[in-house]
Amino acid sequence: MSNSINTSWKHKAFMWSLISLISVALVFSVMSKRDSRVQDLKVHFNKNYGKSLIGKKELIALLGQHVGYDIVNAKISELPFDTFEDFLERDSRIHKAEFYIDKLNRVAVVIDLSEPIVRVNPKEGKGFYLDQYGNRIKLNDKSTVRVPVATGFIDGYKEGFVDAEKKTSLYQVYDLAKRLYDDPQFLSPLVEQIYVDENNDITLVPKVGREKIFFGKFDNVDNKFYRLSEFYRRGLPKEGWNKYKELRLDIKDQVVGRK
Repeated sequence: MSNSINTSWKHKAFMWSLISLISVALVFSVMSKRDSRVQDLKVHFNKNYGKSLIGKKELIALLGQHVGYDIVNAKISELPFDTFEDFLERDSRIHKAEFYIDKLNRVAVVIDLSEPIVRVNPKEGKGFYLDQYGNRIKLNDKSTVRVPVATGFIDGYKEGFVDAEKKTSLYQVYDLAKRLYDDPQFLSPLVEQIYVDENNDITLVPKVGREKIFFGKFDNVDNKFYRLSEFYRRGLPKEGWNKYKELRLDIKDQVVGRK
């Protein structure tokens, strides 16, 4: 009986000693890690849209400006990793940012970009881009991207306009731009400009050809785009690309060409 108790006590003592050694090693490892220096900084964009408003050099420069010194060769303990992600995500060009540091002391920044799908010049105030989620991206003098431009009598940006019950002219522009974005085979290569007039009628301006496309009111959108695609695919090649000055989609179940 005493041998059993003695063995049990020795086993517990050994386990406590092992746990203590592991804890000390972990603490030493963490302290050593914090006192070591960053060896490299890598930036990875999860998806390259080809329409990025921010590049790796500018992003690294922003991080340097945020802390006031070059991150590479800085002590790991000096870097405010807890604020880096929030700092970058406050930039409207960045949808999400994540930071990692590997065992070789290399810092990795993983970025999900906000992708601009339309540039809006509202009837009042400064212009801006909208991304694929309807978020506003501020214009940047240093970089621009080629996306459809929306002009005319367009409401300014208001937070939550995409989900609002009342659909504004800005929502109509966003919805149309999103449809262009979602159709890279036909609509995206076709349309260069979205114009909204004072009566809330919409005109689409193609990139190629002299015809303008009078969309009319923001209704029967799927049907109008279907008729337009069928006309371009079947009718326009037969009629000739420069025959019409205007194509009208506001007449039910038809595409009417005007010379």
